[in-house]
Amino acid sequence: MTAFVRSVVVVLALAMICVRLVRATTPDGYYDPAWPGAGRFAFNGDNLAPANASRGGAIFVESNGNLFLSGLAIGAKNYWWLGELSPAGTFVSTFGANGAGRITSCQLGFSCAADNTWHGSALAQPGTYLVVSNSLALTNQAAHSISTSVGNPVTVNDQNGWVVVAATTMQADGKVLAGGQGIYSISDSTQRFGVARFTSGLASIDHSFNAITDSGGVTFDGGVIGSVDNTDTSETVGSVLVRPDGRIVLIGIGVNAVSNASSLELMQLNADGSPDATFGSNGVSKLHTFSSVIMTNVSAVLDRAGRLLVVVWVPSDFNGHSYATLIGTDGKEIWSVAAGPASAGCVSGGFATSAAFDSAGRVLIAGTCHASLDQASGYYFFVQRYRGSTGALDGSFGNNSVSLGGYADGSTADLGNAMVLDSGGRPLVLGATFTLPSVQARSGVARLTYDLVYTNDFETVPRGCLPPDCN
Repeated sequence: MTAFVRSVVVVLALAMICVRLVRATTPDGYYDPAWPGAGRFAFNGDNLAPANASRGGAIFVESNGNLFLSGLAIGAKNYWWLGELSPAGTFVSTFGANGAGRITSCQLGFSCAADNTWHGSALAQPGTYLVVSNSLALTNQAAHSISTSVGNPVTVNDQNGWVVVAATTMQADGKVLAGGQGIYSISDSTQRFGVARFTSGLASIDHSFNAITDSGGVTFDGGVIGSVDNTDTSETVGSVLVRPDGRIVLIGIGVNAVSNASSLELMQLNADGSPDATFGSNGVSKLHTFSSVIMTNVSAVLDRAGRLLVVVWVPSDFNGHSYATLIGTDGKEIWSVAAGPASAGCVSGGFATSAAFDSAGRVLIAGTCHASLDQASGYYFFVQRYRGSTGALDGSFGNNSVSLGGYADGSTADLGNAMVLDSGGRPLVLGATFTLPSVQARSGVARLTYDLVYTNDFETVPRGCLPPDCN
């Protein structure tokens, strides 16, 4: 791949690349020359076994500006890794093992003789990290060891109903919310929305959360299992968010038992686990139904106005289509767009994985673009920018609203698995890089140029654009 974030329909000479990178007024969405590797670099998730493949999966900004990374490693069996970068893009030597700024589940005491697949991670208390795998594992300070581990799935009622955890988040009081696929009881295995709550530090299930005996005589203890649509044969939570007032939003996918169509579905709970009747229809909302396909990769973020942005991937063909939907505090759609840079040559629009709001309320969406019908080449990470007010593409970003790029010279496939804005408001993309047909991937990270310093009060009306692009 060339050495800058670019549209695949434009080919620039090396001399022009160098000029582009050092311009004093570099536009938004190009590799940041102040970042190591002139804006991007690849690394091994497992520093002690560099021959093993790894893929970056999640990235978060810590309170001190450091970046917490995590993902999947692949050796004889699957396992997971954690890492920490400084704001300047160097691995933090005090994090993890042996000064490498990284550590794996094997080094943290989990067996590597069996699969221990990474499903996600979250920031916990300052200097501690939560990983979702075959268990929920909470590290101690700087990820030097595991302080608490809880089995996955999690039992939440007296009829052995459970939640298979796929996503976690932390409340302001340190309690852990763990959402995924819920099974009501051993005699009712219909897959529903499920969420469990733990006290701070995963010390125990939170007995105050949804402490009820329902109309079926089932007594719940620390969890909720419920349906968005009773005609669904399967419902799964893919993302859990907490509003500033403590209300809990579950975002996921439902599949209809008759039509086999899938829908974007939401459920909102009060802080005590009871349904929030002010949201949608008695606490639930069902949006965007797609015929005979299964949506995957649900990712969601809240903005400062309480609006919810959700991206999903619909794999109707090899690449599929991605959609971004902005949802109001009432659970109703504000706008929806087909996300992914098809205009830049991506086959079927690309695979969106994550989203963010910048300090002006504009929407950034990241993912993977397959820019060739040849399945052995042409994969790039992408970032696009949209107006938060209307969902219209922002042509001032990158090359006509899109940036495409990779993490390493000579790669043929670079995946955009996660994105976040750093403490200075610049986009960071985390994923994997490899040269097909080999799938021996390394993790990769890139930082892009951006025009804003992150603030909490920058947004103007109309929300989600900057003049003169608001007409």
